[in-house]
Amino acid sequence: MPRGKKNPTRVQPAAVVSPWTVRYSPRLLTEDLRTVGHAAFELAREAVEKKLQLAPDQYGAPLGKPLHGLRKLETADLRIVYRVDEAPREVLVLMIGNRRDIWAEFQAEILDRDAALAAHTRKP
Repeated sequence: MPRGKKNPTRVQPAAVVSPWTVRYSPRLLTEDLRTVGHAAFELAREAVEKKLQLAPDQYGAPLGKPLHGLRKLETADLRIVYRVDEAPREVLVLMIGNRRDIWAEFQAEILDRDAALAAHTRKP
């Protein structure tokens, strides 16, 4: 190519966006793992790392009352409930459960975990 000419096929690299930080409720390993089983738990963890760490708003769907402000990610027969905190770019994973049980039986538990994580991250 002659000097001074630009290569028209050269593509500029896309802007790199840092991934989101994912934090898990401490109860996931003690309670949810026992309920859904290790294999299902690992499947959910992989979905979180591949999708929520990159674009939590794009992959998950918002929940209605009384879980307004939270989101869900569906993977196989599991539902992953999480909150997105924009300012620190954090995804707070609250619960992983079976799709047939999670909404009817665990709404109060999900709200309790959300409040516990919020209190833990609140700065004095």
